[in-house]
Amino acid sequence: MDLAAISGDIERVIVTEEALQARIKELAAQIDKDYEGRDLLLVGVLKGAVMAVADLSRALQRHVEMDWMAVSSYGSGTKSSGVVRILKDLDRDITGRNVLIVEDIVDSGLTLSWLKSNLESRGVGSVEILSILRKPEAAKVHVDVKYVGFERVVFSAKVTKILLISPLFINNIFTFLIKKPTHKYAGFSNT
Repeated sequence: MDLAAISGDIERVIVTEEALQARIKELAAQIDKDYEGRDLLLVGVLKGAVMAVADLSRALQRHVEMDWMAVSSYGSGTKSSGVVRILKDLDRDITGRNVLIVEDIVDSGLTLSWLKSNLESRGVGSVEILSILRKPEAAKVHVDVKYVGFERVVFSAKVTKILLISPLFINNIFTFLIKKPTHKYAGFSNT
């Protein structure tokens, strides 16, 4: 799908694909430096982080392995309950590994805090976090996100919905868009 095909549903773009890719390249360069001479396992949090992991892994100038987890604390709503369930666990042993959790959006921090503690309890070498978007005003717990693409504070206080369009749909790059309230695609609520 081309962005032009859904342009009637989009109010405005808040992070352009150029800005997003430039920031991902900056983050990848820092990660390459930080993990020089060390192994690195990217752990993507399904399903939202699929495109973030894909873009990041292409931008890294090193070999990385990937694995995936699906966790949920949302139930049927859009606000985290804080009660986390593992829907899909890692496929490999991570003992002694350097793990980088990759998230698309850090909201309340409840799920991510639990996930980081869970992975640390498995005897990893280290666990760090990368998030493309962090919404600090929504945080309920502090989560140390080492690599941040964009802080939510750069957006207008009137923003109520964010739509994350995946690279599958727009030139193999994902872009943050503000959607109109009547948009038929699922978005992320700010409330």
